[in-house]
Amino acid sequence: MMRRTKGFTLIELLVVIAIIGLLVSILVPSVTRVQALAKRVSCQANLNGLGKAITIYKSMNDDDFPIIDQSKSSEYMSDLGGTVDEDANGSLAGLDGAMVQNLCLLIKEDNTTWKMFRCPAVSGRVMTRDGTTNRDYGFKDADDNIFCDYALHMGYEDDGTNTNPAPFTKLSDSVPIMGDVATDGTNYAPTTANPTGYAGNHGKDGTNMLKGPSNVAFYKEDIDTIGVDEDNPYTNKTGTNTNSTDGPGLPFDDKDSVLIEPS
Repeated sequence: MMRRTKGFTLIELLVVIAIIGLLVSILVPSVTRVQALAKRVSCQANLNGLGKAITIYKSMNDDDFPIIDQSKSSEYMSDLGGTVDEDANGSLAGLDGAMVQNLCLLIKEDNTTWKMFRCPAVSGRVMTRDGTTNRDYGFKDADDNIFCDYALHMGYEDDGTNTNPAPFTKLSDSVPIMGDVATDGTNYAPTTANPTGYAGNHGKDGTNMLKGPSNVAFYKEDIDTIGVDEDNPYTNKTGTNTNSTDGPGLPFDDKDSVLIEPS
């Protein structure tokens, strides 16, 4: 008489498979959330590091915020990929995302690294630089890809015609000076489909913001409420602004942050 070999029945195997599937369905979202949180914290570390790099730069440059000297712009132009925004030094009315190129001075003076400008939730890849096609400095490569995931406050001084009420020199530590960029290239604005207005580095979860040189936080509130006066830090405040230009407009007062995305 043959002895029957012990083993799993078909029903037992199906039960085991079902249990494994249930465990996977529970664990996978948890792992995804942990990964998103890790990227968010790493992004905060980037902004904190950039805030410290700006502080170091200022301490070594007569308390000036990083800005490429107009008289030396041709010298830097030979090194920069893309262009330096001359208007950052000349006319506030024409200020746009090329203004962010001024932060390349942080690299030039070894205050930080290119990696610090990349949010891991977007990409950790930095530009390969060969000194010719993709130059030694700059956030834009020869194919117009931008390697900077953070917006910068429009905080440069008066130009003789326009008056900026919120230059870096007058900002309190509660005013946002850097933050996530929007993935669609436009300023954040709440909509019916996206009531918080978030659409940047961390999707609809929220946004990282650097206020002052070292105050970094992740905000889940409506984007229209996280400025100093509960306004949108990516646009100027609602009101009559005689300095308003195309785009977000100049800051309305010394508590108004206007974050400009790199371009």
